[in-house]
Amino acid sequence: MKYKEIYELGENDELWLVIDVDRWGDKKLGQVAAESNQRSFNLAVSNPCFEVWLYLHFDEIKETKLSCNELEKKLKDSLGSYDKSKLDKRRYEQNNKCDS
Repeated sequence: MKYKEIYELGENDELWLVIDVDRWGDKKLGQVAAESNQRSFNLAVSNPCFEVWLYLHFDEIKETKLSCNELEKKLKDSLGSYDKSKLDKRRYEQNNKCDS
């Protein structure tokens, strides 16, 4: 797989596709899951929205029923700003809790 070669991923590295459920529908999600499996990607479906995954780079989510708007506010509070249309992935790499 070219991506693994380009980024020099090691034997213990994993590739993940993280998506949210808002626009996919069951049929399309099934197709995405099948293709991810064929390409040896792991798939995580974030519900209710992608911001769940982003926020987990900064802190645990203790509340059980947060709306997407509430999660966006938490991201703004943690980052100082948040714009889902102009996502700066470096902000999440630098704050990855999994590395600590």
